[in-house]
Amino acid sequence: MLQTLLVALVVVGLCVLLLGIRVFFTKRWSFPNTHVEGQPKLEEQGLTCHRHQHKDAQRHKNLFDRIEQEERLQ
Repeated sequence: MLQTLLVALVVVGLCVLLLGIRVFFTKRWSFPNTHVEGQPKLEEQGLTCHRHQHKDAQRHKNLFDRIEQEERLQ
């Protein structure tokens, strides 16, 4: 039982170390930015993240549509 636990802890620790190589052993100490806005090629094509698209869509709705939507949610 104890051997199994130790082996499992070693395997988990090794996995964490291997997954975090870039974080632990670089000067930036951060995970890579995988969002759309972090990719220069996608930015050049004008693609944006779904969060920004949703905010833009909400901003362009008129007041009547926003009130109607709030009433449906309640």
